[in-house]
Amino acid sequence: MNVSNEKVEFVNSANKVVGRITFESVTVARRVLTSQQTDERYTPPDLIAQVRRFMGRITLDPASSPEAQRIVQADHFFTKDNDGLSLPWNVSDPTTVFLNPPYNTLKQGKSTASIWAQKLLTEWQRGHVQEACLLVYAAFGYKWFNDLYKNLTSVVFEERLRFVNPDGTSDGQAKKASALFYLGPRRLAFTKEFCSRGFTRVEYPKLQIRQ
Repeated sequence: MNVSNEKVEFVNSANKVVGRITFESVTVARRVLTSQQTDERYTPPDLIAQVRRFMGRITLDPASSPEAQRIVQADHFFTKDNDGLSLPWNVSDPTTVFLNPPYNTLKQGKSTASIWAQKLLTEWQRGHVQEACLLVYAAFGYKWFNDLYKNLTSVVFEERLRFVNPDGTSDGQAKKASALFYLGPRRLAFTKEFCSRGFTRVEYPKLQIRQ
């Protein structure tokens, strides 16, 4: 796998590109991350409990807040003050990550979720992350999401999630469907755990890291 600020390429044993995920520049997201316009919605507690049961524990939530940690309860978390996009994520051994990134949309129509997804893949490629679950909107039709869906094991939730507001209330079901992507060695176990929630897809890419 070859990682740059713009794209992640998956290659096979013949060094041929078999998949590509394209992202916006990470430097753009750091400005958005500190914006007061960030639309904070926290992951439903029942989903967090299921993720924790599957992974055993969540050692890092890299895009979080003290309020969100009432639900996530990760061993370590980064906030907008210390900027998880600029820090390495190898906070423990092993590092298991749950990432529900901000859902801001930039003026150009680009999503900050795609930038956080790139950071996750970069940290995974560097060996800083052993397992991870990435929760994003099911943005079919957008290249960054389509590429994630084609290359990673996932579940697209049949029912729209009920995110939690900072004050603990909920506005009901989200307007968009959501998807949970998995990085790690236990792909079949992931689909077994989450298949009752929606439509699962298992990917077994024969990959190597291209230097």
